[in-house]
Amino acid sequence: MNVHTYCMNNMDAIISGRNDNPMLSNIFTIFARAGIRFVNGAGGITSKVHLSNCDFDRGAFGIWYDSVNNTTGQIVNMTHQGENGFAGSKAIFINGTSTNNYLEVSNMRTMLCSQNGIRVEGTNNTIKINNLGIHNYDQSGAGFPAIEAYSTNTIEVTGFPDISPTNNKYGITGTLLIDDWRRFTAVVSCVSGAITTLGDTDDCYYKVIGKVVHVKINIRIIDIGTSSGGVTVNIPYGTISSLNNGHGREVNVNGKALNLYAALNQNKINIFNYDNSHPAVNGCRLTGIIQYALQ
Repeated sequence: MNVHTYCMNNMDAIISGRNDNPMLSNIFTIFARAGIRFVNGAGGITSKVHLSNCDFDRGAFGIWYDSVNNTTGQIVNMTHQGENGFAGSKAIFINGTSTNNYLEVSNMRTMLCSQNGIRVEGTNNTIKINNLGIHNYDQSGAGFPAIEAYSTNTIEVTGFPDISPTNNKYGITGTLLIDDWRRFTAVVSCVSGAITTLGDTDDCYYKVIGKVVHVKINIRIIDIGTSSGGVTVNIPYGTISSLNNGHGREVNVNGKALNLYAALNQNKINIFNYDNSHPAVNGCRLTGIIQYALQ
């Protein structure tokens, strides 16, 4: 095994176990498995790490939380580049046996990751990021999104993220709070009766900014069947905290204005004509926008 391959598979430039309030700056690594690897040391964990100005070049992981718990920290000015042809690289990786970790990042750029730019597994881990760029991720071609949080984990991105390509930016599990539209497939029903045939329901979008969810509805109904009393669509995220109103328009048949409202604890969006009548007719397309506050 040559030196380059050995380093990529084994070299962790910095390993941090029990480490209270470390101040790290101006760090450069190349051909490392991990720029910084956090572990549960014999005496405990890393708390309140401050890291500024770091470049992890042509390596696997920039920051790696390896089966670690309750590690906290802040990073400012981080760049990372994966190594061409090396499997599994990610800029920030919290693995599946890590719990209750918290990390804040400001100014981060990564490129050429084999898998995700940011991947959070484990339980109850949180990453908050401002000014983020992820480019040429999923070099493996296996379908990894740029940002992915599993199950009970949270990734919050403030400011519009600079991500390319744009066709698979976000994972569909965990909690992602991002000022960017994400597609969801609407579950469409009615207050009374039943819709016979639905058309398009997968061209709806939402985004979460802080405690507010913004939703764009675009659904088509081919045959309204016996439906009456209003059309309903599931909310894509969270639980509604109060009554919220929106507006829309039918764009295929009659052009009527629509009223949208989402009520406390109902967890659905109700669609009616402007005069409170049933909005669906055969061949209609119902479009609209609404936002609601989260509990």
